[in-house]
Amino acid sequence: MKSSRSFLTIAIVSLSSSLMSLSVYAFDGRINFIGQIVDPACQVNTESTVTLGDAQTTAFKKIGDTSQTTSFNIQLSNCPSAARAASISFSGTPHTDNPEILQVNGNAQGVGIELVDSNSQQRLALRAGQTDASTSTRLQSGKSVNTLTFGARYVSTSHVVTPGSAAASADFTVTYQ
Repeated sequence: MKSSRSFLTIAIVSLSSSLMSLSVYAFDGRINFIGQIVDPACQVNTESTVTLGDAQTTAFKKIGDTSQTTSFNIQLSNCPSAARAASISFSGTPHTDNPEILQVNGNAQGVGIELVDSNSQQRLALRAGQTDASTSTRLQSGKSVNTLTFGARYVSTSHVVTPGSAAASADFTVTYQ
């Protein structure tokens, strides 16, 4: 009797366990996983501060006059072989009088900061929702350092430029081809 009672207990426990596990296997939905496998990007090195120096108010006689251009570099190194070329786009706070240039912070008035591509000497304009990209530069893969050179300068946005501090910040994006 004792063994039939043990058998009955085991049977009831087994049946209970299997009934409880049925709800665990219910199909309630689906999750899809998507993504892609990509080559790594180049290592990016840049100057964190570019000093434009002093520009005299007398250099700005009319709207569009510029100060001396100060060069700065963005270096791309350890590039994968899939990255054959790169271009740079800049973004930042657009100037209220000319949205293609950077708004300056400080007490100088009537100027903004213009970014230029050193290869073409063309303005790299900031525009609402888009930016102009620099000339595409061919990259050397591996440990080679690829130097992309740009320029920054003050540009007048008014017939009257008042002296004072003038600084701005720009973010940049590297696009690989």
